[in-house]
Amino acid sequence: MTDAGDVLGLRGVLPGPGWHVLDAARTHRFTGELVMHADVDVRVYLDRGLIYTAERSTDPSLGSRLVEAGAIDQAQLEHGTLRVGEIEHLGRLFERVPSINRDGVLVVNQLMTDECIRSVAREHVAAVDVTPYRHHPSGMHRWEVIREVEATLANDVPHMALPAPAPDARPVSAPPPTAFRDTPAGTSEVDTADEALPQLERREPYGDDTHGDHQADHHEREHRVEHQDDHHE
Repeated sequence: MTDAGDVLGLRGVLPGPGWHVLDAARTHRFTGELVMHADVDVRVYLDRGLIYTAERSTDPSLGSRLVEAGAIDQAQLEHGTLRVGEIEHLGRLFERVPSINRDGVLVVNQLMTDECIRSVAREHVAAVDVTPYRHHPSGMHRWEVIREVEATLANDVPHMALPAPAPDARPVSAPPPTAFRDTPAGTSEVDTADEALPQLERREPYGDDTHGDHQADHHEREHRVEHQDDHHE
């Protein structure tokens, strides 16, 4: 425990009204446990100045209060509780019992917390015990951590995402379609709407007919040579 006067700047303020303590904890974004000594001691748990639960020293356990309020039933509490020694850990309540109405549990806890805080805010507080980073022994702080992570993931935008178009933006024109048609030889020619592609000279593949043409040319050249020899003679 730490002196509240040193941590929350309450030196010379206490004894005093409970709302002084609560405001100081919020201002200093305190994380941990406050035990406010009033007619009945009140334990307040905060995370960065936000109160996530509060209870009187005379209150039943959190699980029992949730059952009494109708947020969960006894069977769900039994299946959702992880017992470690004397500690009844509820940090994984929703994972262990997915049928539990999570929002209902969180709302009931908030209502119980608000009622307790309103009461202690009006009371005369003699002293405060401060323990930084001590969370509620039930492990319920994990509920809030998971909810924050889920909210962050839901609001996360990929870094490479494109900006939204303007309301009056029009679709970008698509390029003209490309048409293919088959030629008699089985090859394809391409037509576009903008301009005709230059036609390349087509050459027949080498084969038996081409070989015959070469032989005919060779005989014709030999015939010309013989004719020229006869003329000279």
